[in-house]
Amino acid sequence: MRSGEEKIFGVTEPISRNPPTAEDLASSEKLVAVLTSFNLFESQEESEHRQEVLGKLNIIIKEWIREVSLKHGHSESTASEAGGKLCTFGYVPCRAVRCAIGYALDGSRSQHGLRA
Repeated sequence: MRSGEEKIFGVTEPISRNPPTAEDLASSEKLVAVLTSFNLFESQEESEHRQEVLGKLNIIIKEWIREVSLKHGHSESTASEAGGKLCTFGYVPCRAVRCAIGYALDGSRSQHGLRA
């Protein structure tokens, strides 16, 4: 990045680099009020549970990548360094996905459903 250039986050340019207007801020407050009225924000407990689940899934993914690397003939050190990272996007409250992924969190690699 050259001196004076702004760092761009994401794939595309931002729609605007201008700070929010008073109207933008008011609209944001209204949106938060509507989302709150429908109970669409997760509780602190749900947030902590989501972080725990994502952490465990990240460990499963890293182990799976290591195992696949070994199956493809890479050395132990290369396979261990191959890494990988779980990247999430969007928003799904943990309460909606607990049943779907909870079974994989008992530490049993045979149940996580990932295949090489």
